[in-house]
Order: sequence, then C-alpha cells, then structure tokens
Amino acid sequence: MKARILAAILFCFAAYPFAAIIDQINAMPANSWLKLPSTGAQPTTVSSSPIMHFDGDSMAYKWGTCHSGPDNDVWGYNLSANSWRQMYPSDPTVQAQPNSIIVRDSVLMTVTGHPLSFHQWSGMDWDPIHKRIWWFNIGSWNGLYSGHLDTVAKYYPDSCVPTANKVLWDYNPAANKWTAHKMATPYPISYYGNTYVPFRYIPYLKKFIGIHNTGYGDGYFSFFDPESMTLIKKLVTFDTLPGDFGAEKTFEFGLMGCVYDTKRDLLITQGRSTGTWAYNPKTNHYTELTLAVATPPVWTDCPESYMVWDSRNEKVLVFVTTGGQSCYDVDSTYAHRGWPSSGTHVFAFDYDNRKWDMVPAPAAGDNPNNITGQMGYAYFDTKLGVLFHMGGSYCGTGGERWIYKYANGTSIEQNAARQNDSDPLTVRPSVFTGRALICAGTALDRRSASLKVFSLDGRMVRDYSGKIRLSRSVVFDPEGLQSGVYLIRLIAGNHQYAKRATLIK
Repeated sequence: MKARILAAILFCFAAYPFAAIIDQINAMPANSWLKLPSTGAQPTTVSSSPIMHFDGDSMAYKWGTCHSGPDNDVWGYNLSANSWRQMYPSDPTVQAQPNSIIVRDSVLMTVTGHPLSFHQWSGMDWDPIHKRIWWFNIGSWNGLYSGHLDTVAKYYPDSCVPTANKVLWDYNPAANKWTAHKMATPYPISYYGNTYVPFRYIPYLKKFIGIHNTGYGDGYFSFFDPESMTLIKKLVTFDTLPGDFGAEKTFEFGLMGCVYDTKRDLLITQGRSTGTWAYNPKTNHYTELTLAVATPPVWTDCPESYMVWDSRNEKVLVFVTTGGQSCYDVDSTYAHRGWPSSGTHVFAFDYDNRKWDMVPAPAAGDNPNNITGQMGYAYFDTKLGVLFHMGGSYCGTGGERWIYKYANGTSIEQNAARQNDSDPLTVRPSVFTGRALICAGTALDRRSASLKVFSLDGRMVRDYSGKIRLSRSVVFDPEGLQSGVYLIRLIAGNHQYAKRATLIK
C-alpha cells in the first residue's frame, strides 16, 4: 500500500509541476494554443479511441489499439504534471498467450482480463458516481467481420462482440481492472450489425444514452442504468429542418461528435455528413439545429476533429486540423461547405441563433501542426478549463501535446450577466463536478442579502452572503464536500428563493 501511495505522489509531481501549468494557463491569451513538452513515456497514437475520459479531478484515460494491433492498453494522463502513465498493459503476444484470438494476423483479445478492442470510437463514457468507464459495445465494429462473430461468441462468451451474449464491460481505475457484466435485460436483437453507437452519461438521469440510427425516422436510443444493469429501448421523434436532403440524411453515428450540454440538459451531436442535432431526454425529441452545409464536420475515425463541451464557458466547441489529411476526404468537405480547408481552427456553437462561429485565430503564437494521416485524442479538463489535444501520425509512437484555452470575452463569473434578468436565482450547471455559478437577478436588492448553501440534512456548508452583496455572481466551490444534493437559499429584502444543485465527484 505504501508503495502505491508513493508511486501516486511521484506521478502527480512528475515532469511538469502543477504550479507551472497553472501559471502558463493563466498567462494564455483568449483563444490561443500552448504546446507542452513531450516528456517521458507516452502511448501510441491509436486509431480506436479519439475520446478521452476525464475523472473530474486530475486524470483522463484512453483505451484502445492502433487498428488491429496488440497494443490494447489503458493509459492515464495528468495535465497538471504533463505526464502519461501506462495503467493496464498491452495484450501479450501469441507466443506468450496461446489463448489469444487471431484474425488476419492480428491479436485482437485475450480470453480473460479485458474486452476486445478494435474501433470502439465513442461508444464509452465516464461514470462519475461509480468512478469508472463503461463500454457499450452493441453493434460497434471490433475488426471482427461477420464470419468470425459466431465463432468468437461460442468459445469466448464474455468477449462482448455484438451477439446475444448480453455482456457490458467497465474499467475501474482504482482497481485497474476490467469487469464483464451480464445484463439483467437482454439486448434487443435489432441492435446487432455493423453500426456505431455513441454512449454518453446524462447527469440528471444518472443513466447513459446509447444512440442507434441509420437514417431518419427509425431512431432507437438505449437508456442504460448502471445500478440495475437494465437497458431500455426507446423510439425517439425526429424533427428535421426544411431543405435537408440526399446524402446529408446519412447518420454515421459513432463516427461523430457527441457531447452533453449541462447548461441546457441536451445531447449535442454532429457528424461528417450531418447537421447539428440536439436530443432532449425530457421530451424524447431529436431536433436538427443546423443543416449539414452550415456545420463544420466532425469525423472521429482517423480524427481530424473533436467535439468537446467547455463547461467553463458553457459552449460546445469543435477543434479541426485540416490540410494534408488522408482520411475520407474530409478536407474537400470543408472546402465544399465554405470552411477553410487548411490550418487549425476552432468553432463555437451559438445555440440561441442556431449557428456555428469560427473563433478568430490568435494574433500570435503557434498551433497544432498539420500531419498527414493525423490521429489523436482529446478531452476538456473541467478542473483547469482547457482542451487537451495529442496528435500524431497514424499509429505513431509519439505525438505532440497541446492545450487550447477558449474565451468568449468574458469569464465564467461575467457570463452570469447573460442570464434572464427576471430570474432571481440561477445555478449553472445544476449538476456539476468542478464548480457551479450562483447568480442573482438584477432586480433584487442585494445590499443586505443572504446567500447560503445547505446539505439535505440542514447543515450549512457555505455562506456567500458577503460576496453576493458585492457581485451578482458567486462561484460555488465544493472543495471538501461530498457528492450529493445541496440546497442554495437566497434571501433579499422580504423575498426568499431556493434552488438545488447536485455535486458529483
């Protein structure tokens, strides 16, 4: 145990000290890139997991392999230390493990220990309650073609290939262990096939949503409950914009951007040949917000682009590196839609006006290089408030590390001024992992106001009365608090208001 604690301490304070990262982030101008030194060991630039999964505290995880190679391992990255660590080792070779499955001269999995990995793309997400990554492999392609599925399912029933074995996997970083789970409810048979299923956690539901679709009008989504291990299938309603037609109706789910907007409680998605869509779990409607021709395409197979939710600025961002890309002719798609077909660009979605805005390039400084056949992965660090991107050549042994700091001209505290003035008390986001913003309406008399936060047992945990009298907005910092529901009470004059916020650590 002492050795593990010492190793964790050394890892956290490795090559790049926390204070140095914070100082550099604070010094970064708005909408700028910063290249970090590529020190120490780091993973291969894999082709199967462009999405990293952040635990809300200090670590982001990537799992996968490069095409069908044997490097099916798990790595953890600590931005504050700029340090990678291999957590779960690669697959053994055939010589070391004769029980490996071999398809077309590639080691795809071993019988025990962890699931098969080929191209899972975005079919997994972080569970903030159970502190683990769930992998939802219904229909996701694993490099096993149809002729191999029955054989694998027969001899390796826990392999989680898209057959009737009813198995879901999770990875627990604390135990450094993969676990296969038998589902309490079976997978509907209609899910099987060569489809790609984005899988995202919905905080207020405490459930995951898996999106299944191959076109308009037949969209079935899955709701997975990790507590009861049940999977419920729902038919959703599609609301399309006039003028969308032809190839733009082809949904390439799993190969697209998919993030959860905690401000609006919406799942925002887009792909290479689709527009921007929003799924509302409360109404079960999937609504097209922009046409494909007005959308910067996201394509996560041989990824030139990523979609992230910037919780600091409450914006959906798309990062794109074009020029010299060899995958799927994405550059010509950009040019056809009027976007720049070379260079590195960031787009921010204006939800109120239903449009994408290209963020102005910084006046000075560098940005990620264009690399032919670029691969990589990215995540938004909710604690430090920046996008992390590591890119490199296809299946490369190394890659460049970058961080991007978006700013829309205001800080998160100043964003409070954008709220509806008629609302006397708002809390954003209402479900949060890092911090929340408490805002008072402009019509309130705050000269003698009281603003306090209580746990559900009635214990006062924060008193922000002095701060709310000086400013309309107060940052709710949950340092030292446990996960749970908190009551925020504002008293101004003869009026009293209350809101709830859920903290997930």
